Amino acid sequence: MPGREQECLGPSGAEPPHTGLPLGMYAAGRMAETMTQIEELNFEQALQELEAIVAELESGELALDDMLARFERATKLKEHCVAMLEKAEARIRELINHEGDTEPFTARDSNEENA
Repeated sequence: MPGREQECLGPSGAEPPHTGLPLGMYAAGRMAETMTQIEELNFEQALQELEAIVAELESGELALDDMLARFERATKLKEHCVAMLEKAEARIRELINHEGDTEPFTARDSNEENA
């Protein structure tokens, strides 16, 4: 089955190591490994990889399977970046509230200063 062979090939096109696992379990293990790798990236690393993937996708030179795999990874990288930004924002809010001497900025405040 051509589709089955393609499913078990790694990103480089090489066959997976012989683990004794069914193909689906091997693929699930690779997916978990990829997620762990994404979770280990700091914000700058994840953003840089995301930007590189976007450039690859925009080039139009990828095969459909490669495009889908990169799009899936890009989606996971984006989610990772958003989670880190939300965590940073929560920490900033916590610090601001702890100090107690700053007020949230609003667009209205900016307009009043310029008037």
